[in-house]
Amino acid sequence: MLKGCYLLFLIIMVCHCKKKSASESSPKEQATEEIDTKNDLTGKGEDKNDTLNKSIFMLLVNLEKEFIFQASMTFQSPATEFSSVKSRIVSFKKDGNSLLMLESSQGNSVEGSTQQGILLAKFALVEEKEDGIHFDFNEGMSQLFLMGDLFAEDIQGKEFNAGDKWSSLEFNESWVSSVNNNSDYKQYIIVQKGQLKSRDLSGLNRLFPITVDYNLRLYKPNPSFRAVRSLAKNHVGFFEVSPQLREGGGDTILYSSKFHIDESKPIIYQISSNTPSEYIEAIKNGVLYWNRVFGKEVLKISSQNESSDNHLIQWVDWKNASYAYADMSMDPRIGEILKAKVFLTSAFAFDAKVQARMFLANLEDSDPLAFELNSLADYDYSKLKTPDQFDKVQQEISKNIDDLFDEGKQLNIKNASQSLSIRGFSPIKYCTMHYGAKQFAHYLAASEHSHLTEQHILRISQGMITAVVAHEVGHNLGLRHNFAGSLGTSYGSEEFATEYESYVSDDKIFSKVLTNTVMDYPTSKNSSALGSYIRKGGGALSYDKKAIGVLYQGNALVEDDNNYFCTDTHLELYSDCDVFDSGDSVFSRTKWAEKKAIDGMPVLLAEIFSRCSEM
Repeated sequence: MLKGCYLLFLIIMVCHCKKKSASESSPKEQATEEIDTKNDLTGKGEDKNDTLNKSIFMLLVNLEKEFIFQASMTFQSPATEFSSVKSRIVSFKKDGNSLLMLESSQGNSVEGSTQQGILLAKFALVEEKEDGIHFDFNEGMSQLFLMGDLFAEDIQGKEFNAGDKWSSLEFNESWVSSVNNNSDYKQYIIVQKGQLKSRDLSGLNRLFPITVDYNLRLYKPNPSFRAVRSLAKNHVGFFEVSPQLREGGGDTILYSSKFHIDESKPIIYQISSNTPSEYIEAIKNGVLYWNRVFGKEVLKISSQNESSDNHLIQWVDWKNASYAYADMSMDPRIGEILKAKVFLTSAFAFDAKVQARMFLANLEDSDPLAFELNSLADYDYSKLKTPDQFDKVQQEISKNIDDLFDEGKQLNIKNASQSLSIRGFSPIKYCTMHYGAKQFAHYLAASEHSHLTEQHILRISQGMITAVVAHEVGHNLGLRHNFAGSLGTSYGSEEFATEYESYVSDDKIFSKVLTNTVMDYPTSKNSSALGSYIRKGGGALSYDKKAIGVLYQGNALVEDDNNYFCTDTHLELYSDCDVFDSGDSVFSRTKWAEKKAIDGMPVLLAEIFSRCSEM
């Protein structure tokens, strides 16, 4: 959870300049002084220049034109995490000494363009000029709209929801730290810092230090982009852009989210500069796997200096987090993905046994289910390692939620607990792989694998990194989870275990199909094996090829093939739709697990004794 707060920068300029009296001043000097006072709309006298430096200058010719307004919020504790908020189409209208920012009614009202825009913010004017106006962005943006760009209709519903779309949290304190614009004032990059204000269930204030990066630019929809209407989640799964209301009827339109593929302009990823050198190639392999799926070069890795135009793989040195997630922002009208990021923690980057043991010790240090109801808004959901644990927490919340609302207390766990997951999903991080990393650590630390060298461990770890990156970039491309991927394997559990040991010892290639998609949650062993398959040039997996074909290449959806599919909302419906499973059937997997449990009992006892003796 976020703790503490930023130090606020209080910029107070006091002028002690001695002025001449009216009788001492010349007429020319008096006139100059009167003009300055008249044009100073801030009422702050000589503070105007400082205010101007942090204001935005808008050309008069651009008033009432459409802009696309995008924002990404960044939390900095315990680690820098980011999440895009919903992109909006806005326009600006002068109203006396104020400037109104109005969201377009198109898609937000059954009256569409015939209705006046929806007020988002009101800005004070700082100064007026012949060709434009300066306005105070910080004062107007006194709250942050929280709805995300990613949408999943099978979870959040197909209908337009006005309550979600304009939900927000107020800033307790905020300031604009920088404003940059291009020479023709058609694009602005604005950085706002501050504290978001919320209340927990006991009524205490909670302040969340936050940085918000805004991108405001004239809206020019891509005329070459081919929007795709959302498909049912029975055979293939894609994310969508938020539902839009159809003008003159009220029914909703849902478009899938995707990139525009242009051979002259590839999708370029850059890898953050803090990434350890031994994992650079593993990350590249995960990104470039998708070129095999497309059948041509669509994605590239930037080898040049960092650019704001590139998409980002952000490495975070935070072993105990043990998860990764994807983040995107898109055109709210057509679903074109405009910016993509991957958050990748170092939890999978074990290169020695001692790291594995430290990781396990930290995971098992406290009871993940220990919490008090009145501190739910501050509960650290990253402690949860299994669906059962999450269900237990949710049941506890459900038992008390009616009483809490009756008391008039506002419950907003998704936002107050600093969840950066998709709205409507569980409050834990989207794309959580906690116990995938835990399995890996157990595997490395076990006494039966004492023969593993650091070179072996590093190679296995690199394989996991490759598989995780391929998975998250798949989300960036618009693909949902497919937890039935393991059903596409050609391996029985025992056969895979034998071949996996050959891979660990001698880096041998896997001779059969491991899975039909990278969009599953595989076990740690299957994940590192999949990374090895990708590193050694294995072909596009069948479901991935099918999904990309439907979304990007206009292929017809074939419903009777063997590409099994199930996503998040199917997990409770089918016994063979599960996370972190392996093998081609529930029965063979269960039989193998029982055999391993019996055969491994002596090793387990030895490991427990070994760990206890080290304490």
